[in-house]
Amino acid sequence: MSNSGNNYNRNENRSSRGGRNSDRYSNNSGSNRQDGRQGRSRRFFQEIGHLGGERTAATHDRDFYEEIGRRGGERTARTHDSRFYREIGRMGGEERRRELGPEGYAELGHRGGERTAETHGRDFYEKIGRMGGEERRRELGPEGYAELGRRGGRARWNEDEESYDDSDY
Repeated sequence: MSNSGNNYNRNENRSSRGGRNSDRYSNNSGSNRQDGRQGRSRRFFQEIGHLGGERTAATHDRDFYEEIGRRGGERTARTHDSRFYREIGRMGGEERRRELGPEGYAELGHRGGERTAETHGRDFYEKIGRMGGEERRRELGPEGYAELGRRGGRARWNEDEESYDDSDY
């Protein structure tokens, strides 16, 4: 058998000859399991997957990975419904929340606000402020909106206690 530089064959040959790494990836059971693993451990499959990934990365460019990602996404969309995407989104969001914590979310919001200010400008903030005011007027109705106007800038702040008061709303 010629050796064409394939590490898989070399490692398999060393393993089958009983060399120093002969049971490196085996649980030594020697059993022929139905899934075809023939006693090989999870680590074995992780390592050959890693080696195959390195070889693929060396011979393929970014477009290849974009294409297989697109195909995989299309296939997943055909075989899964919206509940699947909701569930994986929820799980990802929970993990992200654990990673970042409250301070991390505050930082994300701050950076997002800065970026929005850079890209949208003053007119955008005037527009969303107007929209928010209109929504608030609908929520409060004519009487509540008139009361809000009478209170002026103190609509939600109790000046005596220096605290936020939204009990009226």
